[in-house]
Amino acid sequence: MQDESLYSANNMQAELHDAAQKLEDITWPIFPGSQILRWRKVVPNFLTILAVLVGLSSIYFGMEKKFHVSVWCILTAGLLDGLDGPAARLLKGTSRFGAELDSLSDYVNFGVAPGIVLYFWSGNQLGFIGWIICLIYVICMGCRLARFNAGVDFNASPATRNFFMGIPAPAGGALVLSPIIASFQFGDSFLLNGKNVRFDSPYLTLSIALIVGLLLVSRIPTYSSKMIHRRIFGKIGFFKILLFVGAAIGILSFIVAKTWLFALGFYTFYVASFPFSFWHFKRRVAKQRILRKEAALEKEKSKDK
Repeated sequence: MQDESLYSANNMQAELHDAAQKLEDITWPIFPGSQILRWRKVVPNFLTILAVLVGLSSIYFGMEKKFHVSVWCILTAGLLDGLDGPAARLLKGTSRFGAELDSLSDYVNFGVAPGIVLYFWSGNQLGFIGWIICLIYVICMGCRLARFNAGVDFNASPATRNFFMGIPAPAGGALVLSPIIASFQFGDSFLLNGKNVRFDSPYLTLSIALIVGLLLVSRIPTYSSKMIHRRIFGKIGFFKILLFVGAAIGILSFIVAKTWLFALGFYTFYVASFPFSFWHFKRRVAKQRILRKEAALEKEKSKDK
């Protein structure tokens, strides 16, 4: 028995020695290509990391009961999330690392942070049940992003690339915060059938969280923002980026006094577009099927000839 243990120990020592020898023989860096960080890749990734830091800060301000600041942090994270992609394409600094980092940023900024902030604002009134419902929303956000990263989405097909399967992550994060934003604009409560209903009622906020979670993982076709980019802006260029930034600054300066009202109006417009996007998607799919049938018939005719 002692001989077997000694033999096993000697084998393990020999294997460790061989592994160490192989490491010494490796020419560093291990990965091929230059390992120097280039600014054109650092800039978009820096924006993504900054978005994560701002999104996580919303949780801190939520614990401090500073919900105005929390919501602003998440909205700012959403703005930064919308800038890192165009910045990467403009600077030609797109990378697989940046794409994965952006997905992690989306999960934190639009899943984890809004879910926890919502719990601090309202869900904690139901205790553990409220916490579980907020977790369900966070899990739905994770599943939605995993499905998108796996390419199981409508926009993976050229025929339906202008549509998302379910609502995208930024929209989910914005919609789940809509009761908090409504309380900023209209006060603590609203009238419903002659009764005052508080915006921070856990039955209202957690119901919205569940509905938004289901929309995230649903197969409902919704319009993709990339459709607007393709139809209006086309190929991204430096002049168009400046034009977009200038227009954005003008719009922001115009609505700064009515920020929350503008946000609620935009969310209402977005939700109202669901029936139109569903109809548009079905029409596009039906047209694609007709084109495929016609192509198949022409192929059969050419074979017969």
